[in-house]
Amino acid sequence: MATGVAPVATPSSAVHNVATTAVWIAQIAQIHLLGLLWVDWAFSRLAPNAADRFERLIVRPLFGSALVAALLASFWRRAAG
Repeated sequence: MATGVAPVATPSSAVHNVATTAVWIAQIAQIHLLGLLWVDWAFSRLAPNAADRFERLIVRPLFGSALVAALLASFWRRAAG
């Protein structure tokens, strides 16, 4: 059903926020690439057969901090409402 009227851009529409969306996508890509670079650096610093050391020094602390952050977020969400 064509009425000849252009669709209205809402504040949440992609048409309205093209520049903001492009910047956001570029920032997310940059963060991911920085993470990949960090993991590559961490692997190069450790010996080739040091998987246990990598897990102990990097993976376990990251998992622990993610778990604590998730628990705190869940607590604050319940406390807020």
